[in-house]
Amino acid sequence: MGLRLTVLGHCSPYPRPGGACPGYLVETACTRVLVDCGSGIVARLGRTASGPAGLDGLDAVVLSHLHADHFSDVLVLRYAADAAMRLGRRSGPLCVYAPAEPAVEFGLLSYRQALRAVPVDPRRELGVGDLVFRFTLTRHPVPTLGMLIEAGGRRLGYTADTAYDPALAGFFEGVDLLLAEATFTEAWAGGRADEAGHMTAEGAARLAARAGARRLLLTHFLPLLDPAEVGRAARAVYAEAEVSVEGTTYEVW
Repeated sequence: MGLRLTVLGHCSPYPRPGGACPGYLVETACTRVLVDCGSGIVARLGRTASGPAGLDGLDAVVLSHLHADHFSDVLVLRYAADAAMRLGRRSGPLCVYAPAEPAVEFGLLSYRQALRAVPVDPRRELGVGDLVFRFTLTRHPVPTLGMLIEAGGRRLGYTADTAYDPALAGFFEGVDLLLAEATFTEAWAGGRADEAGHMTAEGAARLAARAGARRLLLTHFLPLLDPAEVGRAARAVYAEAEVSVEGTTYEVW
């Protein structure tokens, strides 16, 4: 196994029926990290491995930011982690790496001996097993971490939530796969995307093109919109755009 990404959920700011909010499992042969943990992700994670909520081999959680659609299931993941420790399936706490602000939300992340919240300094890289995370702050109403995740010479970029920012192209330059939010189409947003701190499908496509990304995978869909429509809007700008499918694993190559 090289570097791979499983899309557990891709809806925001709430899940469509049967769906889930943002959550992504990033794996190599020896490391498993959950990136974001919105509503519905714990149940989805439970399908990816044995044991309570698939925690047996989960090495860490990394949260891009502390809006509820990206971290709310941490508040039930705490119980799964606690049960796993009591049953001897985990020998120590699960670290949850996240921005330290807003402080109230950050204070919710630690739980007994099961979860340990660790603030992220975006100026420093983070190593988890054989995965290396690098961060940049994005244009969003709360501190939000765009991520570059590397292993075995492969690079996965994740925009997290952000208004369109051409400066991000340098951070994501040449990535093998760019996982980018595409909350709206420009026709639907009517010019309001930047005000909300979000990116359109067309904006995601422009960013991928500027960065020279080999592939673009779209995520963070407003449930009111058909993802196929979002995909068509992106491909009109960048032909290598693909709509993510919940439950699907993508090899980063």
